[in-house]
Amino acid sequence: MNATLAEELKKNCMIFIKILEHVKFLSRLGLAFQRNEECGNFLQLLNLRATDDPHVCDWKTKKRDKYTSHDIQNEIVRIMATDILRDIPDSISDAKFFSVLVDDECTDASNKEQLTICLRWTDQALEPNEDFVGFYEIPNITANTIVGAIKDVLIRLNLSLNNCRGQRFDVGGPMAGSRNGFAAQTL
Repeated sequence: MNATLAEELKKNCMIFIKILEHVKFLSRLGLAFQRNEECGNFLQLLNLRATDDPHVCDWKTKKRDKYTSHDIQNEIVRIMATDILRDIPDSISDAKFFSVLVDDECTDASNKEQLTICLRWTDQALEPNEDFVGFYEIPNITANTIVGAIKDVLIRLNLSLNNCRGQRFDVGGPMAGSRNGFAAQTL
């Protein structure tokens, strides 16, 4: 590999890491990335970095492979979220037991029902931890549907329902029933 190509690869890697940092920063704060292709928090961060880094300034003038489109940003967020979700079972397996927290009173922008699932557990120092697992679209809020979604999430996280020691639902009737609710269906 010649020196020019090696230098170009090094510069591209450095800029891509800055793009990842911007995505992580905006995601962590829950800020919008962009209003349109020319304006938004993401591009403003890139502009700010360009003031003290000539490589970023050069990057902005590229015609293609800039990794600044909303599709790329969304893919980076999905990859980061998957990485975070993969760490949850390891943390919980050290603790062994966990509780499931569920809320179904959330609808998305298209007015579809979403189930919010969190897991609560204590670490070795007996410090409580609560991890947001995600929003899951469900067709209805019957007990069978909600139980199915919870079981699916636990299977995906490789967590045994046998280690679930607590449950909290903000869904009222469908989950509270002693005959058809979550506890009755999981026993």
